[in-house]
Amino acid sequence: MQGRETDNGTGIPAEEQEHLFERFFRPTNASGISGTGLGLSIVKKYLDLMGGTIHAESIPGAGSTFIVELPAVSVLHDRAQSLA
Repeated sequence: MQGRETDNGTGIPAEEQEHLFERFFRPTNASGISGTGLGLSIVKKYLDLMGGTIHAESIPGAGSTFIVELPAVSVLHDRAQSLA
C-alpha cells in the first residue's frame, strides 16, 4: 500500500534532505515555523517497525512530497506471530 502527501510549503534545501528523518532536525529555512524536529523521525520509526518506508521529494520554494509505503497485511501478521 502506498500513500502520497504533497504540500506547497517552503521546501527543504537539497543539501539538508538526507537529515529529514533524524531526531530534532529542522531545516535552516524553517526558522520562522514552530516545531521540535521530532515528527518525521517518529513517523519513520513506526514505519520501520511495521516494515514500511518513507521517502521525501522536495524542491526549495515549491514544497515537498512524502511517499509512505506499507507492506501487505499478511507481512505484518507474520511479523506479529514471530514476536509472540
